[in-house]
Amino acid sequence: MEVDYHQDEMCSTAEFDVLYTLYSAKREMTLCEIAANITLSRSGLSRLLDRLEADGSISKRKGEVDRRELYIGLQPKGEAAMDRYWESYSLGISRYFGANLTDHELTVITNGMRRIAQDLIRLKEERTGESYIHEV
Repeated sequence: MEVDYHQDEMCSTAEFDVLYTLYSAKREMTLCEIAANITLSRSGLSRLLDRLEADGSISKRKGEVDRRELYIGLQPKGEAAMDRYWESYSLGISRYFGANLTDHELTVITNGMRRIAQDLIRLKEERTGESYIHEV
């Protein structure tokens, strides 16, 4: 699927991970919060954030209380990239994973993934004490 994204001039899956994490949070996030949600090394994440900031997809700012803290925010260009990428991503999932499944298999997988997502959201809420707005 990554090849399709490059041919369509979409962002990489790592860029998508960061943009999606910010998009779904609907708020600024700290570097540590983003790192906890993606699979890049800390140095790889820092380099990626520098590139995304340089192209205007995100903004970075120092914390007001703790100047060592770095806050990352999604910018309109990042939201637009997210929308384009999501369209291509969902088509790729259909093409590479869903095309050969029967309606029954799709239903079973969808129901199973919905239960997993609900359990993960519940677990995250229990661990953080925060309530998440979610559609599953």
